[in-house]
Amino acid sequence: MSLPRALGVLCVVLALAAAGCGGGGDDGGSSSSDEWASTVCGALDDWGKSIQAASQDLRPAMENTKDLENVKEKYTGFLEDAEQSSQKLVDEVKSAGPPETEEGQAVQSELVSALENVQRSFARAVDRAEELSTKDGDSLRSGVGVLSNDVEKNLQAAGAFFNGIGGRSPEIEEAIEEEPSCGQFGNAG
Repeated sequence: MSLPRALGVLCVVLALAAAGCGGGGDDGGSSSSDEWASTVCGALDDWGKSIQAASQDLRPAMENTKDLENVKEKYTGFLEDAEQSSQKLVDEVKSAGPPETEEGQAVQSELVSALENVQRSFARAVDRAEELSTKDGDSLRSGVGVLSNDVEKNLQAAGAFFNGIGGRSPEIEEAIEEEPSCGQFGNAG
């Protein structure tokens, strides 16, 4: 697999995984399930758009496999932006507070934890990206693949959690199903 294709696959995975993730926080006050769904899905939508825009900006740099230092620099910048966007997502979801349901606090806490894992995976990727070898395309491509696996694993776990919320709380499931901004994130149950 070529370097542009390997990095392109990471960008696609990140953008697609963003569409399957959800959030919740435990620092804010309680909110109705409808308010919670609106806030969480709105924050996820903003986050997903930010990741997609950054991946589109990264794509041209990935085409230049002759300047591997530049590719590494652009890729590291992409990961830094994704880390910052992920931290903003965590903060916004936390500020939503738990939905006012029997399972609300647990859902909120576990979702925040899943999103924090995503943020930490981007932080680890940033640290490791700075150490990537640029001696040849194969070395860089291999390093990017390793970094991508950790991020992808955490994105998928957060997405799976969000999609399983409905099975835990019919009230939250209904709020997610009725909230237009949640529609892009698939079935919550």
